[in-house]
Amino acid sequence: MSIGVGDIFKILCSDGVIKTCKAGWSHVGYVIHYKKNIQKLEDEIVGLDDEWRRINGSAHRTRDNAGVVERDVWKWLMSAYGMKEEVKVFLLDIVRENKSCFKCSCPNIHWRYRLRKESKKKTAHVIILKEEGAKFMTCPVSHRTPRPDAGFTFSAKYEAFDSRKHIFKEIIRSLKDPRIRIIGIYGPGGVGKTTMMEEVHQLAKRNGLFHSVAMITVSKVVEKEKVQGELASQLGLTLDEYGRAGQLLNRLRNGQKNLVILDDVWEPLDLADIGILTTNGGNNEPLNFLDIGIPFTTGNGMGCKAVITTRKQRVCQMMQKSNELKNFPINVLTKTKAWSLFTKVVEISMDSEILSEAKEVCDKCGGLPVTIHAVAAALKGKGKHAWKDALRQLKNYKIKEIADIDPNLLISLKWSHDRLESKDARSCFLLCSLFPEDAEISIDDLVRYSVGMRLLDQNLNIFDEVRDRVLAMVDVLKTSCLLLDGMFENRVKMHDIIRDVTISITEDGKRYLVKHGI
Repeated sequence: MSIGVGDIFKILCSDGVIKTCKAGWSHVGYVIHYKKNIQKLEDEIVGLDDEWRRINGSAHRTRDNAGVVERDVWKWLMSAYGMKEEVKVFLLDIVRENKSCFKCSCPNIHWRYRLRKESKKKTAHVIILKEEGAKFMTCPVSHRTPRPDAGFTFSAKYEAFDSRKHIFKEIIRSLKDPRIRIIGIYGPGGVGKTTMMEEVHQLAKRNGLFHSVAMITVSKVVEKEKVQGELASQLGLTLDEYGRAGQLLNRLRNGQKNLVILDDVWEPLDLADIGILTTNGGNNEPLNFLDIGIPFTTGNGMGCKAVITTRKQRVCQMMQKSNELKNFPINVLTKTKAWSLFTKVVEISMDSEILSEAKEVCDKCGGLPVTIHAVAAALKGKGKHAWKDALRQLKNYKIKEIADIDPNLLISLKWSHDRLESKDARSCFLLCSLFPEDAEISIDDLVRYSVGMRLLDQNLNIFDEVRDRVLAMVDVLKTSCLLLDGMFENRVKMHDIIRDVTISITEDGKRYLVKHGI
């Protein structure tokens, strides 16, 4: 049967062919117009970033002035922040692919199609977030709350031992003393300095001791711009590329009382630009707070106070200047307090058959809360044979020493690491240690790296399956007290001591891939 031109025309104009062609051209459009899609995403994410900064600044100012930010606002801030980070990684992937295509002069059409299609989805999500953020211009962002009594009420999660309560109260009194400009907190790693400072941070806000309160982690490798950026973010301030210190000075010299907590400060020589405030100068560069943009308080208590935490007593001693600085040591727990914490975590009674072994295991933790939590969590619910085996291993373990870290802590954390039964959990744990010190680690980053490095044992090809597996392993590590919750949703942190020990373990076994910030 012959087909005429008219028949061909009818076939081409049929609904099925037209729909197929439209669908095909829409897919072609993703490839042809990919630059336009990416530019649209970049424009929208800039708008979202502006909206996030405005609302974040407003929320922090409200909280610093004893107001309560609405739950929807915090939820939006976390969602918007997560989307910003996701888009940033997405755009970097595109830049890398474009460079690859330039080298081989042969673009990957399939990859380009998939990524540009994804850019349209992300753009739509960004637009929705922007619209939700715009509603906060007319809806209330916060409400006032009656100021609580200025007593020392600790949060539920804080282990308020009697010895720590006394130091805590003295720190708060020093914060109120207009003569004291700097407070130094020193003690071994894992003893609980950061946890106490987080509690000081929250109490200072709850009780309205200062108009602005910010807490920044300095870490071993000091990045002045990063410290300034984090401080500015918490103060609701956007810094220009130049004159950053001057902008912070102007913000903190606002005729109000401000508190800056600098956590995890290391050697003076590592703080060349930020430094340590000394009385004699010497060959070391002093800690020049003005260089960062932190002005000190005046005689009337206005201006800025600083709290420093460090592992080294001499760091605090080098800052000593008359009565302007007051130092507080945070010591390891006494045997009685350590045992109290250990039994609370492991949940054993005084008539338990493992009591003798448990006490010896607790002693091996060296009175350090971070170790007590990790070891007790690993042995919780185990039988007598497991306790005997654990004690035997803790006594016989050999591990490379790390400067300024208690050998008992190294051995205990190494043992806790080895108790992880799942290979995937150990891989996830190792991966977390490769991030920079004190980093807020995104779950999405863990998923991407787990796929890219083929870290997971099982054959998981679908993204959602990999994500579920990673989340399950993160839960295992949290339960084992080897990972902490991050500040934002879907983020985790690793204690710097645990990170140091993990890197030491992997170096011994030559299993590490890359090390950040060492």
